[in-house]
Amino acid sequence: LRGAAFTLAVGFVAQVSAAPLTVYHFSVVSLIAPLAGLVIVPLSETVLIASLALAGIGASVGVPALLWVPVGWMCALLRAMTHGFAAPEFA
Repeated sequence: LRGAAFTLAVGFVAQVSAAPLTVYHFSVVSLIAPLAGLVIVPLSETVLIASLALAGIGASVGVPALLWVPVGWMCALLRAMTHGFAAPEFA
């Protein structure tokens, strides 16, 4: 629970601190970005950790291709969620 709270806090602080630069350079404010960050960042961390673990195991003992299927599913979910958050006009 403490790790999840830390992850959410880091994502929130990063978005808040980057907002002035985003407004200055692009003249837009994304209203959905904080929510998207809270959902997508933990999922992308899970995908990264699973991929690194399977790659490390695969390099030493070999990993059957079937074990990569859940990572592919997570990547597809991550992509769909990213497109879903980017689709609205106010995003």
